[in-house]
Amino acid sequence: MFYIFSKRFLFGEKKCLFLGVVFLCVVLSVKSQNLVPNPSFEFDTGCSNGYIYYAVPWINPTTASPDLYDTCNTFYCYDIPVNCEGEEATHSGAAYAGIITKVNLSSNYAEYIQVKLLDSLFQGHNYCVKYYSSLAGRSEYATIGPQVFISDNPISSPFDTILIANPQIESSTIIGDTTNWTLITGVYSAHGGESYLTIGNFYGYQTNMFDSVGSPGNSVAYYYIDDVSVTECDTTDTSTHYSTFTIFPSPTPNGQFHLTGNFPSQSRLHIYNMLGQEVAQPMELPEGNNSVPVFLPLAEGVYMWRIAQGKEIIYTSKFEIVK
Repeated sequence: MFYIFSKRFLFGEKKCLFLGVVFLCVVLSVKSQNLVPNPSFEFDTGCSNGYIYYAVPWINPTTASPDLYDTCNTFYCYDIPVNCEGEEATHSGAAYAGIITKVNLSSNYAEYIQVKLLDSLFQGHNYCVKYYSSLAGRSEYATIGPQVFISDNPISSPFDTILIANPQIESSTIIGDTTNWTLITGVYSAHGGESYLTIGNFYGYQTNMFDSVGSPGNSVAYYYIDDVSVTECDTTDTSTHYSTFTIFPSPTPNGQFHLTGNFPSQSRLHIYNMLGQEVAQPMELPEGNNSVPVFLPLAEGVYMWRIAQGKEIIYTSKFEIVK
């Protein structure tokens, strides 16, 4: 595959290439270029195999076994939407990846996917990192979800154990939604020269970063991943930040609380039980900085709440109702 977009050959806002006798000029914005090749795993050279390295140029950096799912797959376990880990349509296109972030407290097993960026990052530049994740329906556990580690060089291991690193992008809450895609996003300030992106669990199995969802099936936390992007951005653009939503008080007495945050337009509050079943009518949220009173006449227990803007999930967390 020949990628013609490289900032090293940009002149102002226009890039010109000589292709044989044809003079081609492409006008583009550098900030709109996704530096992640094959970001939604669409280019699959082995439709019936399920191995991540068929989604060229993604690789497996350890001896574990991350998976590749595709609608062209002829083997049930790696098909879409129904497969051996659960049932999930793609966020976009016809493919997605899948990894285990947790097995149990006594296991050190984890899975990762890694890719070399189309261009190295520039010192002092800010990059918007975004990807979508969904907990597989047959997972017994939920974690804070896959994290992103950006590095100068590839990280790897000759074993199937956890890679210890300091991820720069992660979810601030446990992701337990098995029916929708959750957006994970953040801004990374480059020191210059970073060329690799790795997705997985870099924390081990710290007790504050996982929960038991009690679903029948596999005794793991397994996450689907789709639409990974790294684009140059301006940190003054806060449209990709949704980490300021809070519930008070927590735990919530008798299901009464205030939801506070800077809500985007056309956003709604959704409530799920720990099996991923929606248990209340979606609630329209007023645009802008607001504190919204909420009353949920539900039984005592732990629930998941999420904020969605249209069909896009922008925040997921959990709360407890006490009587």
